[in-house]
Amino acid sequence: MELTKNVGLLDRLVRVILSEILFILAFFWLGGYWQILFYFLALAILFTVHFGFCPLYWLLKIDTTKNDTKGIPRKIFVVIFILFTAIAVFGSYFSDVLTQRSFFL
Repeated sequence: MELTKNVGLLDRLVRVILSEILFILAFFWLGGYWQILFYFLALAILFTVHFGFCPLYWLLKIDTTKNDTKGIPRKIFVVIFILFTAIAVFGSYFSDVLTQRSFFL
């Protein structure tokens, strides 16, 4: 099995955001087996981002790299970067605040 890239750049950016959301959920809200599962899923998604290869895409013969020749428009890249930063900052902050209010710390 040859690991040819089948995950495009825009697909990778979306996966990074999804992975970040899973990490935040696992760290602040989940425990036990669910926490381990979410950490594992987030790491698996990050591996597909790093290598540019998704085994599920390979099985389904999906290739999102076809649109990479045009590149990502700057506006989309900026929106995704702002979304990534907002999730990291506000997601962590609100998780901490809600946790403290829930347990009266």
